Amino acid sequence: MTSARLPKIPGEALDPPPKVFDAAQQVLDERHAAAGVLFRAWHRFVFARAPLLTAGTTYYLFLSLISLVAFGYGLVALIGADQLSVWLTDALNSAFPGLVGDEALSPEDLRSYGTTASIGGLLVMGLAGTSSVNAASQSLHILYGAPKDPRNIALRRTRMFGQLILLGLLILLSFIPSVLISTLAEPLRDTLGVDASVNPSLILVVTLCIALTLNFVVLWLLLSRHGGIRPSKRAIRIGAGAGAVVIETVKYSTAGIIAWSLDKPQYGAFAVPITVMLVLYLLSMSLYASAALTAAVALKERDELHEAAGRRGEAEAPGGSD
Repeated sequence: MTSARLPKIPGEALDPPPKVFDAAQQVLDERHAAAGVLFRAWHRFVFARAPLLTAGTTYYLFLSLISLVAFGYGLVALIGADQLSVWLTDALNSAFPGLVGDEALSPEDLRSYGTTASIGGLLVMGLAGTSSVNAASQSLHILYGAPKDPRNIALRRTRMFGQLILLGLLILLSFIPSVLISTLAEPLRDTLGVDASVNPSLILVVTLCIALTLNFVVLWLLLSRHGGIRPSKRAIRIGAGAGAVVIETVKYSTAGIIAWSLDKPQYGAFAVPITVMLVLYLLSMSLYASAALTAAVALKERDELHEAAGRRGEAEAPGGSD
């Protein structure tokens, strides 16, 4: 029999016995279903040691970041799309202000490196970036209570490489919806013959809706394909919807977080790396919180099905109520 976790070793227990939350869970379920789901999500989040999983994922994301950036510029240079290179720079500046620029990573140097890099070199950089997807996948397996992915490492990395390209594109687009709007709006106005300025409030609303939609799609793909178990669509929809809002809030806070860090003279040259890691940590934490919520909704649905089946069994049993 396979197990989702390692068996306990023999020996004397040093810690106090674990707390039992069954009574509290039952009370919350009876009083308010939403509170019961949130309690389940919190309990799974804590029990799975999600903060520790987040720290590990952040480490791999940070190590993979330069490889992914170089791979992105190299891929753009390979297909000769200069406009995509500009969009990539804008997205990186939006996601991590201060990471790309004259005093940090130079877009010109990255483009030059991408132009001279061989296809094999780009593939190596891309495969190096899959370590972040692998860390997220293993963490989601733990949060869902699924056993480790049994695929061999070559097959798993190849599968994640394709997912990385798709997810990376969607994530980059989610950071620059205003650029997309301005790029698409101009030819649309010319086609329709409209020469009127667009209300800035409308632009803000449309930008926010596009960003939330892209966040939702990214979370849907991660929650439905990388946890070893595919929950119900309703559970994924609730988890991805809540996570999309939280992630967008983190995005809007990024500029403030980085500005706060850059104002700390004690950080010195480490200011930008520290804040990049902090932002990656918050984004990873948001993913695992949405995964815990997805799992809680799926467990609630299972319990409701069992209760309904039990009531039907009592009703159908001899002597049961009609």
